[in-house]
Amino acid sequence: MQVMGNDIITEKSYTNFELSLEWKIPKGGNSGVFFMVVEIPEVDAPWKTGPEIQVLDNENFTGPNTLYHQAPALYDMKPIGNVKYNSYGKWNHLLLKVDHNNNLGSITFNGEFVYSFPLSGPEWDEMVSRSKFSADKYYENLVPDHPYFTYAPFFGKFKTGKIGLQDHGWDVRYRNIKIREL
Repeated sequence: MQVMGNDIITEKSYTNFELSLEWKIPKGGNSGVFFMVVEIPEVDAPWKTGPEIQVLDNENFTGPNTLYHQAPALYDMKPIGNVKYNSYGKWNHLLLKVDHNNNLGSITFNGEFVYSFPLSGPEWDEMVSRSKFSADKYYENLVPDHPYFTYAPFFGKFKTGKIGLQDHGWDVRYRNIKIREL
């Protein structure tokens, strides 16, 4: 793995894979797991190309905490419903499946299926257009040096990319990280 900012990303890129890992977060913590991350000169952070599965203390986080932002949501793109969530300080298990051959991603959390989602096409484009990753609609009145300005024209555009663990300043623990190519 290599460090991109304070985030850690794999050296290898993946197209079709299953990622299994466990994570534990402190009280109020926030982090994420990226996939389809591509390093290009125009991009300075993994979240500007790679979608994120949220890692969060759902009960105590004080920032945006809607169903679009709680663990294990496809961050800011698809809300979660009722999930079996282990509170801060306890281990949670994430299984992310990415299958570009069938245009299908899926999330299983603590042994329970959460949902599936397309990886490209009209439904994917609609999810992106409603999210903060839309270059046209989100924070459209902000100037580029504003801390909430988001410009990510390459977001979710690549089928093959790296996997990353986000550093958001919290002491998040990961273990039993396994990647299986499909």
